[in-house]
Amino acid sequence: MILCRVLGPVVIEVDGVACELGGPTPRRALAALSTGSGAPVEDAVLAELVWDTELDDNVKNMMRVVIHRLRAALGPAGHTAIERTPSGYRLAGAAEHELSIDHEVFAARVDEGTRALAAGRPGEAVDLLTRALGWWRGEPWAELGDAVRVTALRARLIELRDMAFDELQAARLACGDLAPVVADTSRAVVETPYRERRWELLALALYRSGRQAHALAELRRVRRLLADELGIDPGPALRELERRMLAHDPALLVTPTTDRPPAPAPGPTIRTQERVGGEASAETRTAAVRSAEEASVDTSTAAVSSFADDISRSAWEATGRLPTRPSGSSRVGAPRTRLIGRQRELAQLDILVAAHRLVTLVGPAGVGKTRLAVEYAAVQPNSWLVRLADVHHTDTIAATVAAAIGLPSAADDPALAVRRALADSDGVLVLDNCEHLVDELPNFLLPLLDSAKSIHVLVTSRRSTAIEGEYLVPLSPLPLEATEGSGTAVELLIDRVRMHRPRWQPDAGEFAAAQAICVALDGLPLAIELAAARERVHGLGGIAVHLRDRIDILAPTPRGSLSPHASLSAAIAWSVDQLDAADRRLLLRLWPFEDGFTWEAAAAVSPGDTAVLASLAGLVDRSVLVADTGSGFARYRMLETIRIYCRGIDPDPTATRAAHARWVRALAVEQAALLTGPRSGEAARTLSAELANIRAGITHDLAVDPESALRSAGALGYLWVTGGTIAEGRALTEAALAACPAAPARDRATALIGLSICALHGGDHEAALRHADAVLDLLDPADPEHDVLLALAHSRKCNALAQIADHTALRAAHARFLAAAARPGIPEHLRVNAQLGVGLLKFRDGDEAAALATLGAAHEMAGRCGYLWGAGITDLLSAWCLLGHTASDADRIRAILRLLERAVESFRAQPNVSDLISAMFAGACALADLGGLDAAVRLHAAVGAHAHRIGVNPHRYLPLAGPAARERMDRLASLASESGEPTPDWEATIELFLATARTTSATVCSPRSGRGR
Repeated sequence: MILCRVLGPVVIEVDGVACELGGPTPRRALAALSTGSGAPVEDAVLAELVWDTELDDNVKNMMRVVIHRLRAALGPAGHTAIERTPSGYRLAGAAEHELSIDHEVFAARVDEGTRALAAGRPGEAVDLLTRALGWWRGEPWAELGDAVRVTALRARLIELRDMAFDELQAARLACGDLAPVVADTSRAVVETPYRERRWELLALALYRSGRQAHALAELRRVRRLLADELGIDPGPALRELERRMLAHDPALLVTPTTDRPPAPAPGPTIRTQERVGGEASAETRTAAVRSAEEASVDTSTAAVSSFADDISRSAWEATGRLPTRPSGSSRVGAPRTRLIGRQRELAQLDILVAAHRLVTLVGPAGVGKTRLAVEYAAVQPNSWLVRLADVHHTDTIAATVAAAIGLPSAADDPALAVRRALADSDGVLVLDNCEHLVDELPNFLLPLLDSAKSIHVLVTSRRSTAIEGEYLVPLSPLPLEATEGSGTAVELLIDRVRMHRPRWQPDAGEFAAAQAICVALDGLPLAIELAAARERVHGLGGIAVHLRDRIDILAPTPRGSLSPHASLSAAIAWSVDQLDAADRRLLLRLWPFEDGFTWEAAAAVSPGDTAVLASLAGLVDRSVLVADTGSGFARYRMLETIRIYCRGIDPDPTATRAAHARWVRALAVEQAALLTGPRSGEAARTLSAELANIRAGITHDLAVDPESALRSAGALGYLWVTGGTIAEGRALTEAALAACPAAPARDRATALIGLSICALHGGDHEAALRHADAVLDLLDPADPEHDVLLALAHSRKCNALAQIADHTALRAAHARFLAAAARPGIPEHLRVNAQLGVGLLKFRDGDEAAALATLGAAHEMAGRCGYLWGAGITDLLSAWCLLGHTASDADRIRAILRLLERAVESFRAQPNVSDLISAMFAGACALADLGGLDAAVRLHAAVGAHAHRIGVNPHRYLPLAGPAARERMDRLASLASESGEPTPDWEATIELFLATARTTSATVCSPRSGRGR
């Protein structure tokens, strides 16, 4: 028996077991098919409802894939339950394939119930109408939005539901069950104030309860409402009822019928698990729909119906309180596994919950919000845990809380019962998994907080409740690196593996795999525990490999787990499925981004006219994205687990990857052009922040569009030096050159120039020279469009020859560079580089004064055109050349230090990691010459470690200083290798140099020091 539920989130059951449909698109397709009620749904209609687009070949292909997934989910009956007809697909009817759709069953039960009521069988009518309304779990076909085809069908069903509600109250009145009628119609007249039938039922129920004055007051209330808002009088039925009440018509107090509704039998709940194959028995198939009806009866309605059996009406009205009070001790049991890494958060909760009435733990799926809340509540003297994952309405919230705090069956108003019961209590009420209830929660919480002054509420949710006075506590994943006082993600993984391998000690390979797993899982505790459960099957190494592309390698959630979800995928789907259509479309365009993105990047890949800023805010609010605002500007990031999930459900991952790659190409061209001008600092920081995305985009293009990869990699030649990723830049550029040997000459020349830059800064001067010569051979000097590239190639050749110290060849190459730089249209930064060569040659000729003057003029020229990189290099070259002589007087010492400090500041403002390392390397030599040997050793060791980390050769300027400087540097290197001190981070290394240089300079140059050299 197949049952399709669309009166709420789409679910399909086979023999009572819910099937995993595989994502939102199959669910929308199933919902769209169900609108046909057994008739075919045309392909064009499916295209509109499911993909919001017109029918074309691409959509037809996607349609076939989705239908195949649906049939596979349904098992052996799938191919016959979803049939292909000449005009479209259809869900086969119950008579043919034992398939039922809940809205059809609902309509049939309503019809049976109304006929039973008309025939004088109100008890039977109550049973039938209650079962009918029990099918409703939310908005029909919510997955299909506001499509015109669906709106009319939805409106008809909602009207039928409202009519069924009214008839149910009339049947209850006929049976004498007044309390539930008063409770339900009191809420209903607020929700639908113009439905006069409900006012009539409310007034009649109050009148028969002995509350005639209240009944008349309600009738006058609706009279004023209609007059004030619509300018009309009540209809004939309300006017006649009011007349009869004023006349005390005894017929209004008729004796209720003896036909009582049968007590609903407890039905099975829906089991969310994989369907087991095999034929169900005939009895199982016959009872499936009936059992589902019994399971769907509203528990709050059943509780209200049994109210009179538990508490007398007179006792309730006399005291205003329930006779049974909540327990005075915690009902929250401690978890059965050891908590790792949340001690600080627990201590924070102790302080915050004591100080604030409403505290909300927020964070993404699997981060451990429930676990932390339970750990906190378990040690509190008074606490109650309320699990709300399966609750979807305000009334059900109150009923669920009432049950959790130990109240008997709820009264007319469960929320009021909870408020009265907790009015004089103190303690902590934990409301767990509330992200889907943020719109309903204020209706319950605000009155409770106002009336129960000593109750504190701890909420767990993937989004803020936005209730006034809420204190928000974002919960982050476990750290991937050890920090003081904090357990790590790896520690959790090892602990959970030891639960089935008690004496296990990970070897080096297993520990490395454990670290890789925790990185791939973002440090999410739930995901890590599910990975640990699979260690027996796949080993840590196997899990680490598979997690690069998929998360279904993880185990399902164990029995008794605090998580309400069957798996990590289900937990993520719970977040994604609650997004509106626009936010979801944007989310599925963001998974290719690595290491985060800006809102501008999101806008560049967003589909259609998406309101990107609003959608990003919504995604962050729902903990699907993480926003880092530490720099003053937001950078967004998607957890790796969510990235993998989104990639898996993306209907067109190829198009999504292509959109990301197009953005990378545009970014590379736009920002690379700024790297040698006034905005170079901004451009360098922008590109450095996007290195992971640039790498991903170029790698994508290498496979599908090598020429685009070549253009991007070549344009970013300066970036690889700026960002300190020289080896990676060389590898990507060489791969792109090899992938498209027939690419246009300009593109190949640009890439070769980038290779020359990388080779030079990496210390491979011969390769740098070879690549520059290749460009000069490739381009046509007679073509004006090649002038800039030729000038760049001449510049790169001169730089390589200067490092090789081939002065004869350098003079000839520099003459050609000067001529190339003098041509029209050559950028100013290349003219600065030409002047640098002039100054360098004058140093080689022994004219130090002229060389310093030339380099000083080049420095000013660089400053005027915004080329701070060139300004820094003029100072750096001057310092290295001065280091070639003995620093014998204070003036020379002062000049060297001033030049190096100024160079470092230039390279920080217009980032140039490679030359900044060379400047600090020279600084270590200068400090040693000035007597600051200890500081020089520390600096040399730190700079050397960073140079090795990023692939920079710190010795590349050493030939300029001559043999004496090399000897001094070799002695310094020997001492640094023996220091054994930890390496400070990058910024600390820079500050070490600046602070030490200034202090040493002041000491050496002070007239009182008497030191000199």
